[in-house]
Amino acid sequence: MKRHPNARVRRRSRGAAMVEFIIVAPLLGLFLVTLVQYGMMLVAQADMSYATLMAARAGSTGNVDPMLMREAYLRAMVPWYGGGVDTASLAQSLARAQGDAAGHLLIQVISPTAQAYRHWNDPTLQRREGHGRRVIAWTGTPPAGSAAPSPDEQSLAQARVLKLRIAQSFVPLDPMFTQAYLALLRFADPHVDTRAGRFYTAQIDQDRLVLVSTAAVHLQSDAIESSSTQP
Repeated sequence: MKRHPNARVRRRSRGAAMVEFIIVAPLLGLFLVTLVQYGMMLVAQADMSYATLMAARAGSTGNVDPMLMREAYLRAMVPWYGGGVDTASLAQSLARAQGDAAGHLLIQVISPTAQAYRHWNDPTLQRREGHGRRVIAWTGTPPAGSAAPSPDEQSLAQARVLKLRIAQSFVPLDPMFTQAYLALLRFADPHVDTRAGRFYTAQIDQDRLVLVSTAAVHLQSDAIESSSTQP
């Protein structure tokens, strides 16, 4: 009994389709995982932008205290680490945020600058509030003896704006995407010998993706100089 020619054609078509699927499926899977990874990076960046603003607000009313800013930032990052519907689950998400931030979070005060603290320091507030650390009053007239700054220094109005730059690194989802992306980051790494430069290089060496966010708010309390002001 002879088989119909169309049967052989159908078998060949099914075989070709199977081969095509085996070739295309891994590439399609890689594309989908990469798309998810990129989407997660966008979500993380959005969460970081909000958290950085919350940190800046906390610093503006809390004498630019680095611990207050760090706590406010991590509280605002709770949704990224799972969020929660009750006190216990929120506490667990906050603990995850604190654990992941250890060694992987850098908060820098871009303004007021160290030069601004030297130029606009109020000696009375330095003794009363700063306990020896320099202080910029958030309101009022310049302290006695303050001269106009040079063009490359901050004016008093500029020094009364708190500007933060926060960098945090995250563990990536897709190893293949990570290696390609990290290769580009390593190629572009200038290896600058500053806190930010050393942080950036160290995180890339740990195969972590670095995201950066900035925020600026007007001071609502006197600014007390801390180590976070250093470049």
